[in-house]
Amino acid sequence: MRKKALITILLCTLLFCLLAACGEIMAPGADTDWYMNVLDDDAIKADFSNYAFKDINGNGVPLLFVSTTEEAFIGDEDTCRVYAYANGDPKLMKEIGGAAGEKFFVNEKEHTVTYYYRMSGESHIEVFTSKDGEWDMLLNADYYAQNHGPEEHDGNLYKENGNEITEERYNELMDLYANDADVVTYPETIK
Repeated sequence: MRKKALITILLCTLLFCLLAACGEIMAPGADTDWYMNVLDDDAIKADFSNYAFKDINGNGVPLLFVSTTEEAFIGDEDTCRVYAYANGDPKLMKEIGGAAGEKFFVNEKEHTVTYYYRMSGESHIEVFTSKDGEWDMLLNADYYAQNHGPEEHDGNLYKENGNEITEERYNELMDLYANDADVVTYPETIK
């Protein structure tokens, strides 16, 4: 009798793990098909070819990234959108594309998503947290080489939330929110 109970527990555990791996089990109260509403949308299918999920909060309700490319680099010909689950529906959080080079980074330890873009002589990051389908911006940091940017300056210019900072501080921010984070790629194909 004890052996049968152990086998039953093991089979139930295995079934639970398989369902969780397939995305069938999510956080309590989360509509497990919210992202399918996005991926099944004809406009999304017409405009986007790839996607990825990133659970930055560890709550079982991931953000959905859809892209025109499977690569991390979103070039000027590509587009990417990020959706969150909010109040029973998918909510568009941010769309990128059209700049010289753009990427998203996810830092699960910090529970952040970083939007990064660069072009000749400048780079920019915006760092967000996501909760209940809302994004709160933690910081906005910029780098401008001499003779680049919205204002005149001698040498390189570094800013955090509009205030001038040192190159060292800017590099610390880049390390934390981009270099030490996972760049988002889009390996799954929208069908």
